[in-house]
Amino acid sequence: AVILPPGRYARYPFERWGGEPVRVSQKVVTMGPRQIITVNDGEVAESYRDGKLVMLRPGRHLLTSATHTYVAHHDINKEVIKMKGLHIVNVRPGFVGVCYEYDANNVGQLKILPPGRYHLRPPMQTLDDDTPLLSIAQQTLPIPSVGEMVTVEGEFLQVKTTDNIIINVRAVLSYHIADPAVAVLKIDQLQKFIVDMSTVTLSQILRRFSYRDISPPPDSTSGVLEKPNVEVPKTIHERIHDEFLQDLTSMMDNFGVKIDDLKLRDIAIQDRDINDAIKSLAKNMAKKDAERRTAELEAQVVQTKARARKKTMVLEAEGQQESQVIVAQARQKTSIIEAEAVKQATIMRAEAEKQSAILKAEGEAMATKIIAEANLERYRAEGEGARALDTDIARSLAVLKEQKDIYKSTKNPVFFPQPEMGTTRVWLSANGKPSKGLFTSGAASGTNGGSEKDALLVGMLQDKLGDN
Repeated sequence: AVILPPGRYARYPFERWGGEPVRVSQKVVTMGPRQIITVNDGEVAESYRDGKLVMLRPGRHLLTSATHTYVAHHDINKEVIKMKGLHIVNVRPGFVGVCYEYDANNVGQLKILPPGRYHLRPPMQTLDDDTPLLSIAQQTLPIPSVGEMVTVEGEFLQVKTTDNIIINVRAVLSYHIADPAVAVLKIDQLQKFIVDMSTVTLSQILRRFSYRDISPPPDSTSGVLEKPNVEVPKTIHERIHDEFLQDLTSMMDNFGVKIDDLKLRDIAIQDRDINDAIKSLAKNMAKKDAERRTAELEAQVVQTKARARKKTMVLEAEGQQESQVIVAQARQKTSIIEAEAVKQATIMRAEAEKQSAILKAEGEAMATKIIAEANLERYRAEGEGARALDTDIARSLAVLKEQKDIYKSTKNPVFFPQPEMGTTRVWLSANGKPSKGLFTSGAASGTNGGSEKDALLVGMLQDKLGDN
């Protein structure tokens, strides 16, 4: 056989054609003993040559040997690909693989495979037949499920309460595998075991309560069977929830299973007549309770309004009080500021007057000092003049005494020159005594013709002459 690639060919009469042309893109093209195998991305092809496994990777392969046979294509991302002599296991996140490895003595040992891709070689490496892949993420199970340890009618769990009323219950359990190795080794049929143990535990807990304790509020449903997803009162739900987790968790921890949560969904009486009677009684009680709550609410409204009015009045009074306090504080602050201003002004005036007095005193002291110094200089000058004048007077007296003696001895006027004082004219009166008018330098005493010193000298001479 000859494989003709794309092109134009001439056929002779004696040549035989294998059939119509086929597309080479087909996964398997068989031409007698030959095969063209096309493997796309994400695939692997299983084939055997002389009884041994040959995996064909993505691409186009030509099988020309009669002993090389193609078997099948496989998705490389499939969880488990089983081929003769090889198992390809893809463990996704949130799962683990359960594998057993055997030694030469055919003794198996459990091996947990974390997420990844594995090539196992049987019979030395095999997957667990019941649970090759085990989920370790959180899972939910309805209660009840099909089990052998409880009485189940339809989809409800039947439980008899302390008041001998049979109720139908549904719940949802949440759990996850905490230790896969312990769970696989200790539990056969893991999910069934979890369902059975959860159902038994919940039944035992519900038998401790009466129907009135665990029934939902009558105004929340007209029949739990017809309206699912009805929760019991919160307080009872919490008690059942806590007791369930406490009882079941302590037991399931030994099996590598962690119980996360329990939600009660439906609770209803199995007997329709009893259910209707209880619902009717519950409705009447609910009506009375509603009336009582309405009255309480109205009373609360009245009380709330009264408290609101009281609070408003108190707030208004407090507001007025605060405003009065603020006004008083403002006035007090203003008075303080004004007093401080007056005080500062008084201090400033006193300081100014003090400074003015100091400056005036300093000026007067300085003027007095200057006057005193001037007077001191004048007195000094006058003292020296006085001393000189005393000397001149003494001399003049001496001369006058001599002249007096001469005058007494004669009766005619006599002119006596005064060499020390200049030219002086002296005359005698009719009684023979010298005249009081003494002239110096041709001018009479007391006139403006002489100096101040001359006038002083003349006066002193006159006093002296008068004494003599």
